[in-house]
Amino acid sequence: MCDRVLPSLTPSHFLRLPFLCRSPSRLAGTVDQCIDGACINYHSPASQLCDDGLFCNGLETCDPSTGQCTPGTAPNCDDGVSCTVDSCSDSLGKCTHTGGTNIKVTLTTDEYPGETSWTLTGPGLSVSSLAYSEKKEVHVSDLFTCDPGGQYTFTIDDSYGDGICCKFGSGSYVIEADGEEKASGG
Repeated sequence: MCDRVLPSLTPSHFLRLPFLCRSPSRLAGTVDQCIDGACINYHSPASQLCDDGLFCNGLETCDPSTGQCTPGTAPNCDDGVSCTVDSCSDSLGKCTHTGGTNIKVTLTTDEYPGETSWTLTGPGLSVSSLAYSEKKEVHVSDLFTCDPGGQYTFTIDDSYGDGICCKFGSGSYVIEADGEEKASGG
């Protein structure tokens, strides 16, 4: 039988479910719908009805014993980098970090990956590649520097001296800063 009583939640949480059923057959943690005075159990998780769909205030849940919505925990958007401004975006559904420069080095190795190494140096950044062992593999290094717009030097080396392209495989590299290609070759 339907109580035709809304639980003590704000009405906006139950726009999709105007009446709750109180029935001994009701499964814990689920919500039944009242249709024409009869309880219909859809076994839908009650927490789905509490969630307001906003990322930045956390995922609200429903306490099945009381039917009350409990607030979510907001995400910690601090990326630990002092030069960035950290914020939460409901429209993107994620934390965002602005300031500094994201640098991406994409390297495709040739037939002799152990011969290949690179360095990237500039204001606040000095990075060397790891040893490569996989032939014809794509390796991506995501880097970050607090100096926006600084000048950097990328040096690639083939210890044998025959290069990474073309006689012994199609090795190549691409350097990007904030998604914009700055250098490439092979």
